[in-house]
Amino acid sequence: MEIEWEGLKGGEHCLRYATREYTAKLPIGLTGPEAMKACKDTPVKIHGRLLYTDFCRDLALGRGVWGFWVVDFEEPACVTSWGEFVDLGCGYQAVDTISSFKRVESRLENLQIGADWQIMCVTTPADIVGRHFATPTTCQNSGKLGVYGTWDVNDESCDEGSEDK
Repeated sequence: MEIEWEGLKGGEHCLRYATREYTAKLPIGLTGPEAMKACKDTPVKIHGRLLYTDFCRDLALGRGVWGFWVVDFEEPACVTSWGEFVDLGCGYQAVDTISSFKRVESRLENLQIGADWQIMCVTTPADIVGRHFATPTTCQNSGKLGVYGTWDVNDESCDEGSEDK
């Protein structure tokens, strides 16, 4: 017998940058170890790709076995980005180092209403002056002004005694 998932649905909010969780339920009638095996062995098509579950849960009490998929492709509503990078200047001393840093700030764009701003901020990458950053140094929610990330970027022109300061 071929088993098909019921009620495949993407999560209301993004899980993290470019990623959404999907859920679906196995048909009624499957229970116990048989249902958990079917959950792990039954793929579903999401965005044209056949995927196996990332994990399964038996909710018991007749609520069934549910499959969960973490989808990190073709989720444009979950792709946040950074706006214009603003140079806040020198004068910041990096913790654990003797080098001076330039602080750079940017507003997080495409943040969906209801999304977890902290998770979306820390998982949104940035490319600043030729360097890739997987996460900002800090994130701050400025209310109506938006969510901002700041980066401490190593900059030799900021070192003590530099003529380019």
